[in-house]
Amino acid sequence: EAARFQACNKSCLKPHPQGSRPAALTGAALLLRELTHPHLRPYSPRLMNLIPRVQIAVQVVTATQNQLPATVRAVAREVPVCYEARPHATLIADGLEADLLGLFVGDEHGAELGEAQPLPPQILLFLDNIWDLAAADEANYRAEVRLTYLHELGHYLGWDEEEIAQRGLE
Repeated sequence: EAARFQACNKSCLKPHPQGSRPAALTGAALLLRELTHPHLRPYSPRLMNLIPRVQIAVQVVTATQNQLPATVRAVAREVPVCYEARPHATLIADGLEADLLGLFVGDEHGAELGEAQPLPPQILLFLDNIWDLAAADEANYRAEVRLTYLHELGHYLGWDEEEIAQRGLE
């Protein structure tokens, strides 16, 4: 099995030269392809539940970005979106709620990178928490992913909680 995975790894998962990977196979799409690869089994039940949620969330975020005005769309695509099941224990230990739906970390758009913020800008979406809030209903889940993404994107754009609420993104 190890030899078969190694051979498959060389042919299927090898790095592509800069710019040669199709756009559809970058970021989360590439991760999903690799996670669902037949030689990476057995899967944990938790991972098997997360994979379709990530697929849906990627679709929703992409569609949401495509609907933004061109100038905002370009800025939105600059900030990576990370799809997590739930907040990591260290975030909870730092005082964040365990049922947090999303989080923007890093410097807002246009800010100079400083020593005060050690992480690059990124949006974290906690998909199991969003799924729980949506009561395991796919339509509600899609709506909540969209709303949470736009809320966190608002933080990247420099909006505070009041400005986000004024735009209906709370």
